[in-house]
Amino acid sequence: MGCVFSSNSREENEEFNQFTYTKFEEFRVWYEKKFTPTNKYNQFINEVGKTEIIEKLEDLKKRVIEEAAECQVEKIECVKKRINNAIEFWQTAHKQGYMLTKLEFYSWF
Repeated sequence: MGCVFSSNSREENEEFNQFTYTKFEEFRVWYEKKFTPTNKYNQFINEVGKTEIIEKLEDLKKRVIEEAAECQVEKIECVKKRINNAIEFWQTAHKQGYMLTKLEFYSWF
């Protein structure tokens, strides 16, 4: 399910860049508050859960990148939705006790 676009205006590109920056920055701040070195589960995660969440995040990343490249930026709602879905997935994963290390978090972005 892709998007079909013509050319993109500079304003649309700037809007998209600002949107993604803001969303990722909000998420980074939220994540950093959650990441505390004193929490043992931050250091050792269930390997099965770790593998599963990394696979899901990699899949989300791939879809966001493909959709962004395919759509360009003119009609960016599809890309915004993918990013929001990724953020929602992360928050749900945290509620279930999954926690990637700080390095893994930064490598995804």
